[in-house]
Amino acid sequence: MQISDVHALALSMLNSDLSDYDSTKLMTYTNAGIGYVQNLRIEGKDPLVKTQLTITGTISRPSNFFGFFPPSSAYPLIATGTNISLAPGAPPSVDFFYSQKAARVSNVTDAFPLPDEYSDFVAYYISIRLQSDNSMDVTQDLSILANDVNAFIKAKGG
Repeated sequence: MQISDVHALALSMLNSDLSDYDSTKLMTYTNAGIGYVQNLRIEGKDPLVKTQLTITGTISRPSNFFGFFPPSSAYPLIATGTNISLAPGAPPSVDFFYSQKAARVSNVTDAFPLPDEYSDFVAYYISIRLQSDNSMDVTQDLSILANDVNAFIKAKGG
């Protein structure tokens, strides 16, 4: 799935056309929506947002590192700046999980960086933000979106 497909879905929710909106604003809202949904996935403990890594000394943080998963799993590791290292007295090798941040997109031909089943949620987020540009109160819509994503994650076993 490409970003253009997500935009088309968002605009169809508004019964609108791409020519009605600025492409820069659409990309801004798309990245915000991807980040919003990814954060909900992390909070909901979606198993697909975690990656296992083994550390035996000091490593550079992976480029998609968001945080330890769950946050309490950081011990016996120390994260400072761009490095992750073993704490004094730690075993010589430690397995840990970290949550991943989603990639940003910059073009409508970019691939959607989340699993396709989350595209509807991002499209809905984009449509909500576009509505807020028209001075509409979208607070309830954002709350409903968060509840829907959390229910979806729980249904998947998160």
